[in-house]
Amino acid sequence: MKKTRILSLSLAMLMMLASCGEAAVSSGDASAASDTTSAETTADPLADNLPDKNWGGADFNLLVRTERLYYLDAEEETGDTLNDAVYARNNAVEERFGINLCFTDITSDKSLFMNAVQSSVMADDKGYDIICPDYWWFSGTEGYMLDLYTLDYLDFDKSWWNQSWNKNAEINDKLYSCVGYLCLDLLRNTEVVYFNKGMIEDFKLENPYDLVADNKWTLDKALQMGEAVAGDVDGNNVLDENDRYGIYSNVHAQRGIYYSGGFELVRNTDDGFEIITPTERIADLNTLIYNMFNGNDSVLYALDSTVDFTTTAAYKPFNQNNLLFTFFALTAVEAMRASDVNFGIVPVPKYDEDQEWISYNYGCTLSCIPINTPDAERSAIILEALNAESARKVVPEYYNRVLQGKLARDDESLEMLDMVFDKLSFTFDFLNAGQLGDIPDKFIRATSENVTTLFDSNKSALEGHLDKLVEAYEAME
Repeated sequence: MKKTRILSLSLAMLMMLASCGEAAVSSGDASAASDTTSAETTADPLADNLPDKNWGGADFNLLVRTERLYYLDAEEETGDTLNDAVYARNNAVEERFGINLCFTDITSDKSLFMNAVQSSVMADDKGYDIICPDYWWFSGTEGYMLDLYTLDYLDFDKSWWNQSWNKNAEINDKLYSCVGYLCLDLLRNTEVVYFNKGMIEDFKLENPYDLVADNKWTLDKALQMGEAVAGDVDGNNVLDENDRYGIYSNVHAQRGIYYSGGFELVRNTDDGFEIITPTERIADLNTLIYNMFNGNDSVLYALDSTVDFTTTAAYKPFNQNNLLFTFFALTAVEAMRASDVNFGIVPVPKYDEDQEWISYNYGCTLSCIPINTPDAERSAIILEALNAESARKVVPEYYNRVLQGKLARDDESLEMLDMVFDKLSFTFDFLNAGQLGDIPDKFIRATSENVTTLFDSNKSALEGHLDKLVEAYEAME
């Protein structure tokens, strides 16, 4: 695989299927089993149904972000299990279809990246087969990408695609970008809650695993438990990094609390887009979260969006066993495993017991096919193959990596991760916040105690941004 540089189902089932690769025979008596034909065996959910094609060693070019190379490109096997899984995936696709995957990477800078895309399209240089920008940079209205619904071989009903993301990225029955398991961000950037097992025991608190199982793991319950442990440990009458906290959250996790509680501002329906007026329930959710982040001494809040747990305000109290609940993405797992803290993982709590579970992810890398791709059919086939092979090889290894060490002996964490990923969903307003004037972010920053007033003052502007977005899609037809 060549590389150039410009600047600098449940997952448990996927793991099992990826390791055995054999179809199971339907149950029944001995005589029925003897008559079973291949049509009566259980279909392999990881079968991609792609055609036999061979492009004779042709280069296949991908434009990607430097910071995402670790799960997109691997030049050789190194002994690092995730790297080697990526290498195996890419090698399998290369050999199967007779291509040579070539990666051009650009540092995560919107202007640099999108200028490279624009230059390639304008020059019509047939430069890239697949482009992978950050979702926050891309609106689909630039006219640079193909409508993926017009291409054969992209089966978005398959398990390696996130149907919720792709459905909410669709506008006017057109889809210019998609997210699947090629994007490991789909898993790594998912928000969870880490809990300190020792503190649960020391303070004789309810077990979070049991609370989830009993459908009683709510935001109010987490706040009550957090307030029960928080305190001035060093006795200096100032709450700082040396004291004990009930909850830590930053901006990404705060947004996740809103969406996991059922917040939604714009809905993508079969009849068009619907702006959702906040209900009494959402108003109550907002009040609870507002009080959580304003004047609650048990909550350690950082107004940042860092994804490196070692740089957060939570890092020291976590390692000193002074933090009960850490609201953060799965990106924190490896840093946490390096500590001596005994922790478990549960979903972000619901607003109330009647609500369905919702998991939230703070953002993903997209996959797009540019309008000047050398061969649109080939691009579609390889994009489907890369996502399918990721489900077979990379996702199981990432799952194992998360569960290494302390978590490997924790069956409940495995169940929790299954549940978190199974409930992962997205809203239209989250995916398109930038195109909606960043108005959705005004609601999930807990800066207004009255969500109804906030909605009324922003509704007209929101309608205007939404109309312009739809009109921009219509203009490309």
